Amino acid sequence: MKVYFDKAFTKIAVLGSGTMGGQIAAHFANLGFDTLMFDTSEEALSKSLAMMKKLKPTPFASPSVSASIKTATYDNLDALSSCDFIIESIVENLDIKKQLFKKISPHVNDNAVLVTNTSGLSIQQIAETSPESLRSRIFGVHFFNPPRYMPLVELIRTSYSDESLLNKAEGFITSALGKEVVYAKDSPAFVANRIGVFSFMAVLKHAENFNLPADTVDALTGKRIGRPVSATFRTLDVVGLDVMANVVKNIYENAKDDPWIELFKIPDWIESLIEKGSLGSKTRKGIYEKIGKDIRVFDPNDGEYRLSDKTISSKVKKILKDCGSIENALLELSKSDDPQAQFLWSVHRDVFHYTAFHLEHIAETARCVDLALKSGFAWQKGIFEQVQITGWSQVRELLNKDLKEGKTLSSQALPAWVMDQPFVYSDEGAFDPNKSQFIPRSSHPVYERHLNKALLNGEKQNQFDILIDGESTKLIDIGNGIASVSFKTKMNVLSSSVLTELPECLDYLENNGFHALVFRQEQEHFCAGANLYEVISAVKLGLLEKDPGIASKAKKKAFEVMHPELPKLGKLYSIKKTVRMLQDLLMRLKHGKILTIAAVDGLALGGGCELLLHCNKVVASMNSYIGLVEVGIGALPAGCGSKEMALRAYLNKESDDIFPLLSKHFEQIAMAKVSASALEAREMGYLTSEDVIIANPNELLYVAKHQALAMLESGFRPPLDDTFKVVGKAGHANIMAQVVNLFEGHFMSEHDKYCISSLAKVMTGSLVEENTVVNSKMILDLERKYFVELLGTQKTQDRIEYMLRNSKPLRN
Repeated sequence: MKVYFDKAFTKIAVLGSGTMGGQIAAHFANLGFDTLMFDTSEEALSKSLAMMKKLKPTPFASPSVSASIKTATYDNLDALSSCDFIIESIVENLDIKKQLFKKISPHVNDNAVLVTNTSGLSIQQIAETSPESLRSRIFGVHFFNPPRYMPLVELIRTSYSDESLLNKAEGFITSALGKEVVYAKDSPAFVANRIGVFSFMAVLKHAENFNLPADTVDALTGKRIGRPVSATFRTLDVVGLDVMANVVKNIYENAKDDPWIELFKIPDWIESLIEKGSLGSKTRKGIYEKIGKDIRVFDPNDGEYRLSDKTISSKVKKILKDCGSIENALLELSKSDDPQAQFLWSVHRDVFHYTAFHLEHIAETARCVDLALKSGFAWQKGIFEQVQITGWSQVRELLNKDLKEGKTLSSQALPAWVMDQPFVYSDEGAFDPNKSQFIPRSSHPVYERHLNKALLNGEKQNQFDILIDGESTKLIDIGNGIASVSFKTKMNVLSSSVLTELPECLDYLENNGFHALVFRQEQEHFCAGANLYEVISAVKLGLLEKDPGIASKAKKKAFEVMHPELPKLGKLYSIKKTVRMLQDLLMRLKHGKILTIAAVDGLALGGGCELLLHCNKVVASMNSYIGLVEVGIGALPAGCGSKEMALRAYLNKESDDIFPLLSKHFEQIAMAKVSASALEAREMGYLTSEDVIIANPNELLYVAKHQALAMLESGFRPPLDDTFKVVGKAGHANIMAQVVNLFEGHFMSEHDKYCISSLAKVMTGSLVEENTVVNSKMILDLERKYFVELLGTQKTQDRIEYMLRNSKPLRN
């Protein structure tokens, strides 16, 4: 077996417990590393740990992790001698960083790697003023905030760097820390911030040029163009206007030779907000403010806030809708006389202009820039990807035309390589303007673990043989008698077509000599549960217990004609039959002939959680959010989830008494609690001690495949049908006493009580006496019975419709 990162990196020191240092220490501790955090005083260290416990989103994978971080002051630097990976993350001041490196140098062991975390200070200057014995082991890194969640880490070498140590660091940061490593050159703001911040400044300038208000700009520069939903001005509020001003100031002061340098100035109206203390989300007032339910936006013209309306012109809406993506729309936008269309074209044109000019100075290839923008700024596509899709030569010609007419933000000519090249991505790799050649992806062995990594548009794609390409699922052969299946539905929900196609996939595998199946999605998230649109549609068509007849089919057709704007409904079954299909499928996954493994990342909610519960093993990325949340929509887990958690209470009880663990499982389902991580999901009982948690989601398919191979080599046999003891009538009475108390204390509504009472009947096996041995069929029958019953109530139907409209639960 190949070693993908240096196993010697086992004890970590983090110098600095501030906003970044503390969270970086938490990230190491989440992943099980022996972590020692330093600062100037015990008070500063205690304050950092207390602050992190309150942060949202939490830097800790579980509340229990905070206790594992050890602390020390700089008076105890002897403790550094046992650390082999030392990361400095103190204040962004070059002189102070240099002083700290000199101070720690006598205490650093001969094999330790030292990295400085900075958003743009010179790594070369830090290295050259450090003792000669340390210089080859000093690198720069740039973690993005919050470091637990943001995938990008920029890695910066110096002229002294030991390339073998740098490779080890790359493998370690990629696999052990779960990050997307991008090599950046030692230039101001590195890659992501240099281009990403310029993009913000270009938006601000063109918004002013085209007289567009902030809310309209945000409506244009968010999801519609493949950027985060927070778009531009809302993102500035989230980041903090003062923080953004400092980043812009740093670029202005350190990149004086930049032809666009005068653009790096915060507009006066934003400076005035900063002076007033209106810094954004942290002060609850910035470019936006929320009063009650109203969102108000600052208008620089009169210095007042007004209601936000996010008006987009009909012409731009039509162009974006007809073209399907910003990449396909850019040329049409460039031709339009609509100011909003010209605004969008101008922003993309100038970001491409700026990035093309600076590429050779800030990054190794075009790939580095695009990966940095996608992983650091959450763009769906990087700027070079976008231009290649739109048409390299067309965009180049239009840009040159605008240059001649003085429309661009700089008169700087395009570099020669842009004029010479027809594209930046090919089967050979990504273009490097310094070498004038295409460079393939890194051959570092860590990337052999990235079997289904999403590649950039234009790159040579990984190819697996497709076995079945259905309407809603895709089955591929990943070798060694193992297949992988992914869903094509929105958020990978369990639609009726998925429930129809998955048994067909299993049949195919059984009949064609396959031994194992991995559930690994190609889209974001593992599975967000049932298709609620199909569920409520079936209920409204009268399909609670009866399958479709002539009348319901006619109603369905009429509904689709009357509402062409809504998604087309697939083949519908009765709710009762759909639940039975799901139950039969999941029990087959657990007890059938094919070994099943869930490779989980992101959301695994409701039916998605039930799916992983019934796979023979789970491999989950740390940032997996798992829970049975059906009570939130007025239902209960009916895809064997209630049964499985009752079974696990019996199997994992600490004494002869099942009730304490059953009560814990019941409570988290009744509260629709979702884990904050895979680690917490294990503590909640959704993952077992034998399930595997990894840092990098790109490694999920690789690890899942190797887990399957190991289990098959070990003679794995599927478990027999579940039989277990339940808490019965006595346990049901105990739980209901708690439910009644909560209801009478006005902590839940009448319908909450009804839903939770139904859940209690199922999970306790309320029909029988305490400690009666039952089989799964009895509990599954109860799941179906009460699920159908709840779906028949108006309040549950109201909850489902509200969730579909508002993406949050209704408390009725």
